[in-house]
Formats: sequence, structure tokens, C-alpha cells
Amino acid sequence: MNTRLVSRRTRHALAGGIALSGVVVGLAAGIAPAGAATLQATPAAATTQVATHAQVRPDGWATVVSCTGVQGSITFSPGLAKTVHKQSAFLSATLSGCVVNGNAIPGTGTLTAALSGKDSVASQAMSGSFTVSWPAASGLNPSTGSVSIIGPTSNVLAVGGSGTSGAYTGAAFGTALFLSGHTGQGTAKHRITNESFVASQPLTVRENLG
Repeated sequence: MNTRLVSRRTRHALAGGIALSGVVVGLAAGIAPAGAATLQATPAAATTQVATHAQVRPDGWATVVSCTGVQGSITFSPGLAKTVHKQSAFLSATLSGCVVNGNAIPGTGTLTAALSGKDSVASQAMSGSFTVSWPAASGLNPSTGSVSIIGPTSNVLAVGGSGTSGAYTGAAFGTALFLSGHTGQGTAKHRITNESFVASQPLTVRENLG
């Protein structure tokens, strides 16, 4: 027997066994060999595709209505001054640029709110009830609910509310209003009795779809 030939074959067999062992150990440790990279990617891609198709609608809170145009005014009685006083207020606005469930709705709607609070020129904290009459083309019933308004911060009032009856009962309503002008000087003799505003952020309605 040729001992050199046997020795050479033995070395090749051992080298092959070591290489195979290295692949097995690598897979056991989660380290894929270079040639297996393509095969590893296929199940991950398939999993992602299945997950994407499984998400028929979003979970949790989602915006179902958005109106980009909110323009109007708030009237105050007796009016805002530098010191805090009890106020009665009424907000009236025109809504436009409304999108309902992804569909643009022509025409305009209205937002009104009866409010009260202890307010001054620098600090307003009002609460009350609101009514939204949606554009006629939407086919929606009016929405009513409770609302609070705080601010202003950098001339912006934050508005938040919750629907209690009509369209979108239980939904969250919100917008931000930029104060664009006022009537009066904010003094004891010349109180601010009217503030005009435009939308700083759209009026949105969010429902829990979870």
C-alpha cells in the first residue's frame, strides 16, 4: 500500500470534515455561510409580505375626517383685559377643504361652540359644548360634543373635544387656531371683545379602530 497516497486522502477527508463541521456549527450559532444568504432572505421577505396583506385597516386611533380650512372668530363678554375675569364666549367658524374617509367633500360646513371660563388677554382656558354641521355633500349628521380651548401660545389656541352625539360619537376632535386679529385694546376700558382666527392645524376627527 502506498502510505503517501493514504496520508494524502486522509488529510483531504479530515479537511472536508472540518469544513462541514464549520458549516454545521455556524448554522447552529445563527451564522449563515456565504452561499446561504439568498436562501435565508426568502422566508423573511415572505413573512413581510404576509404581514402587509394581513393589515386590512390600522389598529388604534386613526384620522377619519380632516378639514384644512377653519376660519372665524370668538366673541367675549364682558371682554378680555390684562387681569383674569369670568367670560362667556361664542366661537363661530366656517369649515372647508374637508376629506372624509379619504374622499374630498365639496362645499363648506360650520363649527360653533358656546364657551365659558376665567380668561385674560394672556391666558385663556374655556370649556363648553360644540356643534359641527358637515358639508351637505358628506351626507353626515351634525356632530355635537364637549370642547376645551387653552392658550394662546405664540398666538395659537389649542382646541380639543369629544363627540357625544350625532356623527362620530366617541371620536376625538381637535384643531389649533392662529389668532390673526382682534377688536379692542385689552385694557379695562377697551376690552377685547372679538378675536379672529384661521387654522394653524386642520380640524381632525379621530376614531379608535382597534
